[in-house]
Amino acid sequence: MKKTVIFILLTFIFSGVLFAQADYKKIPNTQVPAVIKEIRSKTAQFQTVSSDFVQTKEVSVLKEKSVLKGVMYYKKEKQFRWEYTANPRFIFAQSGSKIYTQTGDSVRVIKDNSVRLYEEISKLVQSSINGSIFENQKDFSILLEENSNSYRVTLTPKNRNLKKFIQKITLVIDKKEMLATQFVMLDQNGDSTTIQFSKMKVNTPVDNQLFILKK
Repeated sequence: MKKTVIFILLTFIFSGVLFAQADYKKIPNTQVPAVIKEIRSKTAQFQTVSSDFVQTKEVSVLKEKSVLKGVMYYKKEKQFRWEYTANPRFIFAQSGSKIYTQTGDSVRVIKDNSVRLYEEISKLVQSSINGSIFENQKDFSILLEENSNSYRVTLTPKNRNLKKFIQKITLVIDKKEMLATQFVMLDQNGDSTTIQFSKMKVNTPVDNQLFILKK
């Protein structure tokens, strides 16, 4: 009986510790500039980043989740590739001001807003990697929180056009690597998109041809 009671107590204690570690606390306003400076000093060193990802889409009117897997490549100076590896294969690529998509073997050069979601993902991932995400206080209000392992950044739109589509965006940034490991976008209709990154590689060679899709 004693052993059972001790086991239960230990379970509660360790559960409490784990929950405490997961809990985020708001960083005082006076400390925010120093934290941002620390993050940016690290991200300034990133020339390339590549990663696997899992994207989970939850639609409020549907019970089942949509799960897609893929790979992401980033290179400094607006080079970005977002590729779903499962069928049907889809690629979004950006090289400077040029944007491409590929579905199967069909390649398009994009000159309209038909791939708005992927453009937003591109902006979000790139700005988190290069640290410029903290500069966009014209379009977003920014809440910065932390726990022992990570920072959590919550972006709430102030821009009227963004408010039409997005309730908020949440990023989790690993304190050791200063890389975003998770994004959550909550739409105004209650749908959410969660992107979880893994196997991240920094400053390894990435071919420029990955960002240019040819017909």
